[in-house]
Amino acid sequence: MKPSDLLKDHEAWANRVCTRILSFFGISAIPVFFVLQNVPWRWRIILSIGSILQCCFLLFLAKNERTSKYTKYLTTFVLISFGFLMTLTMGEGNRSVPFYFFSILVFTLIYLTPKLILVTATGTILCHAIMICFFPAQIFALHQPAMYIYAGFIYLLYSIAVYTVALKARELLDKLKKQQELTERQLNRKLNQSQYQIAVTATHLRNTSDELAREAKELMTAFHDTASGMKQIAKMVDVETGEVTKVSEHVREINVITEQIKKMSQHLTADFGDTEELFQRGSTLMYTSIDGMKKVSAQISEVAKATARLKESSLKIEDILTFMNEIAEKTTLLSLNANIEAARAGDLGRGFAVVATEISKLAEQSVGGTEEIKQIIAATLLDLDEVFDAISLSLSIVESNSETTNTVSTEINSLMRKIQQNSAQIKQIYGAMEDLAQMNNAIMTGAVNLAAIAEETSAGTEEISATTQNQTQNVNHIVEQSKTLKQMAATLDGLLKEQHSSAVNRV
Repeated sequence: MKPSDLLKDHEAWANRVCTRILSFFGISAIPVFFVLQNVPWRWRIILSIGSILQCCFLLFLAKNERTSKYTKYLTTFVLISFGFLMTLTMGEGNRSVPFYFFSILVFTLIYLTPKLILVTATGTILCHAIMICFFPAQIFALHQPAMYIYAGFIYLLYSIAVYTVALKARELLDKLKKQQELTERQLNRKLNQSQYQIAVTATHLRNTSDELAREAKELMTAFHDTASGMKQIAKMVDVETGEVTKVSEHVREINVITEQIKKMSQHLTADFGDTEELFQRGSTLMYTSIDGMKKVSAQISEVAKATARLKESSLKIEDILTFMNEIAEKTTLLSLNANIEAARAGDLGRGFAVVATEISKLAEQSVGGTEEIKQIIAATLLDLDEVFDAISLSLSIVESNSETTNTVSTEINSLMRKIQQNSAQIKQIYGAMEDLAQMNNAIMTGAVNLAAIAEETSAGTEEISATTQNQTQNVNHIVEQSKTLKQMAATLDGLLKEQHSSAVNRV
């Protein structure tokens, strides 16, 4: 409440009380006007209409802010005028006229205004002076002049007492006003301090919310980048898993081919054993009898056929080795792709790179083994060509001249040595196939390990993706909190503006 509103509020309250009391008694007095014995009818009607009009006028005057300050004076005027008219109209029937004016003075004390007390007392004295001068018959109809002198003396004392009460009440109201002004200044000072603190807090909240929003945006960007990286890693893992599957399939094919080569080597070894046995028999028959040359010739024909089969098998082995070499080259290319994808994956692909490197080494060893086998087979083919030529020569010698038996025997011994050498080479091929099978098993184990690492990497990327989603939700929560803080800061600013506007209005 403003300091200057205290007296205005009291005056507004007094206006409401006085106008309602006067309106109530004005309306209630209308039936009384019509039952008075000594009052003419025209005065009864005039008083009734006047009561209604004065009630409406007082109510309108009290509610209007511009004219409400005149209500107390108009109320005093109405009460004094009513006493004046009552004295003139009632005459001897009005025994309470002097005491009525005492009640007016007390009634105006409601306003606690010394000035109004003086106006009321002055109006009452002036009204009586007019009645004494111009209407002595009416005013002295019941009471003697001495009584009015005595009543006037009492009224003077009464007025002084009422004025003193109003003056003291006004002093108390002034003290209350000063105390309220002091309290208001203290409250304003504290309010200004509170406003300053609120402004600082609002600024801090706004800065904090902006900082939170900025950090949240940075976190969201980082989380999106992480999620994109995880998706790329997951794609690379899927690609590498497919490559590992291809490597495993190629290794299985190599194992199948290796088993076939081992079986062929076993058959070659058996054929060489049979050939050696045939040569031994032929040599025995050659030294035993010249007639056995025909049998030797037949046996040499069988040897030629076996040699042809050996050459054909060797050519097949060479084709198989060529296919194995192509598979090894593809395995090397796949391991190179795996190393490239592992390098892209960073730390998550380190184990993947190690396994891919081991696979590359095993593929290189496989290439070396196949090259060695090809060299052995090439040497074997050369030897077989020589064997085939020697057999052809032996047959021609046996058919042309049996005297060349000694030479044939020598050639047969040479063929025996070649066959033994070929048998040893076939055994070397078999051992190389065993080594190749072990290498393939190692490659298969590495592929299995690589697949396991790929699965672990995929699981890790899924876990990181889930964590990223949770962090994204937390960041969204932080963004919502920053918006709430910003709204709180805006609310505090609005309150400060309202307080400032209210303070300006009070001033």
